Amino acid sequence: MSSYITGYSLRAPNANDLKTFYEAIRDKTDLTQPSRRYPEGYLGLPPRAGTLPQIDAFDNEFFKYNIKQTDKMDIIIRLLLEVAHEAILDSKISIPSLRGSRTGVYIGHCFSDYLSRTAGSDVEKNGYELVNGAHTMAANKISFFYDLKGPSLVFDTACSSSLVALHQANQDLKAGLIDRAIVGGASLTLDPNKNKVFQAYSMLSPTGRCHSFDARADGYCRAEGIAVVILEASSVCQSGYARLLGSSVNSDGYTAKGITFPSGRDQADNARAAFKAA
Repeated sequence: MSSYITGYSLRAPNANDLKTFYEAIRDKTDLTQPSRRYPEGYLGLPPRAGTLPQIDAFDNEFFKYNIKQTDKMDIIIRLLLEVAHEAILDSKISIPSLRGSRTGVYIGHCFSDYLSRTAGSDVEKNGYELVNGAHTMAANKISFFYDLKGPSLVFDTACSSSLVALHQANQDLKAGLIDRAIVGGASLTLDPNKNKVFQAYSMLSPTGRCHSFDARADGYCRAEGIAVVILEASSVCQSGYARLLGSSVNSDGYTAKGITFPSGRDQADNARAAFKAA
């Protein structure tokens, strides 16, 4: 049994819809810009970044949260709630029909800069930090709002988190454990001290630009993004934006250069396994 992507929504730097994002890639448009999160030259960080605008805006009344709860909610969770709702609307699924359904939520989410910025701060605590800031809530809040009865999971496998979430959702659909899945990924760069750690590890480009597969490559530029797709089993729908035929996950295990150095051989094995699964 295959799966269909029947809905989507996203937030990317200077591109809040797929058409704009696609055109930027097609036209080789640089969506990064001079950093607007911190003063120029702050901590000696690179001058450019990919940041989302107005991330503090949130329709708390629509999602039934009061101001005290909202103020202590991780911004990533707020954005995921909004983007997931947009993806559901795009899929043409009736919101009432989701209540009590076998719908799973699978979210890729690695760092929480919000928690690292607020946990040790002098800002008064009200307890909502626990239920509105924990990693697991990135998925659980979506399941709670729509009363979804399928798995509600957050995956942290660093750079591959969102794809691993998509793989697991696809596996559960194939196994007949769920009828549909809300699959997403989210990343925000709110903590300059965390960026400084990336820089100290020689991961960031001093110029704030990526030059993949290029002799000029000297690191990468951190950027933000939120994306959600709706995945439905072929047993409940017969068409969509795209058909997911197969997927696969593996691990490099031991690599001589170190744990952060990928193995081309193992990645090729994984790609072959995905084709075989299709």
